[in-house]
Amino acid sequence: MPELDLYNIRFKTLLNNMLEGVLVEDEKRKIILTNQKFCDYFQPNKKPSDFLGLDCGKMADEFKHYFKNSELFTSRITEILLKKLVVIGDEIETLDGKFFSRNFIPVVQKDTYLGNLWTYREITNEKSNLLKLQLSERELKEINSFKDKLFTIIAHDLRGPLASLKGIVDLINEGDIDLENTKDIFFALGKQLNSNFLLLNNLLNWSSIQLKKREFKIENVVLFEKINDILNSVEPFSIGKNIKININIPSDFVVRFDVEVLTIVLRNIIINAIKYTLKNGSVNIYLEMTNLGCNIHIQDTGIGMNENELNNLFHYENVNSKPGTNREKGTGIGLLLCKELMELCNGSINVNSSTGSGSDFILFIPK
Repeated sequence: MPELDLYNIRFKTLLNNMLEGVLVEDEKRKIILTNQKFCDYFQPNKKPSDFLGLDCGKMADEFKHYFKNSELFTSRITEILLKKLVVIGDEIETLDGKFFSRNFIPVVQKDTYLGNLWTYREITNEKSNLLKLQLSERELKEINSFKDKLFTIIAHDLRGPLASLKGIVDLINEGDIDLENTKDIFFALGKQLNSNFLLLNNLLNWSSIQLKKREFKIENVVLFEKINDILNSVEPFSIGKNIKININIPSDFVVRFDVEVLTIVLRNIIINAIKYTLKNGSVNIYLEMTNLGCNIHIQDTGIGMNENELNNLFHYENVNSKPGTNREKGTGIGLLLCKELMELCNGSINVNSSTGSGSDFILFIPK
């Protein structure tokens, strides 16, 4: 076999086994070479020989409608050809969501312009992985920022009451204070410790989620009984403000959900409703059935939230908590915990509220 024929066979074999789509045009933009990968990318029903002699400019104009930004596609080609500089990694996106990396090399020999080499490589998977990585990085930054804020909260909200309790115990042990005179002190301290106990529980549950050690178990839960148990445990909060809590749920109504998650979420939302309701107000708990499951409404007659507070309610970077109507303290971690737990169990949490008109927290539990 002649050496030239052998060379051509080797060249075509190499060209058609390349991972990149290749297109070569002459100085007049006539196509003089393509490979099979180029056809597979943009015209699967054609073969390389079908493109020989075609005007590359006209073909680009016909092809532009396959790309997400058709006008930018052609204007960018014009810009590249005008500058005649090497371009590496130019990104283009098709209408069906595929991404390609495009390279351009002008062919020049002894100052004579002979044409251009274009290569294309699909990078859809790489692009998708990069976007996922960027999203994970952003979430990690949010969680780290949130964690830093939590340390501040812990230092402030837990240290104070514990230091006060230690001081009182020290005074009693040293005989500097009479036990009969500690009733009011312990009552105020008890309120603060109740709040801190809830905070600690939320922190432990939140950290468990972040460490991915929490396993969820879906089982039958009698909703009325569960809510009633929670109301008994939070009764001191409601009695202190004379808040009436109404339950309008059938006593035998059953939901299928993780019982511990449901307990954590209901307890947090009910305590929040009491916290932001004025004295002599009320909290109404009722059901709304849908085709997809049921909504548990926890609706209070409290101070409500404005639009800005609603928008920032479930975001790590904006975690905060305004004082309750009786100056009850909070951290904002409870609602974030509720949202994450509900979503991990395929449920959701939504809120309707406006300033001065109370809030309606809606827990969705799927069938």
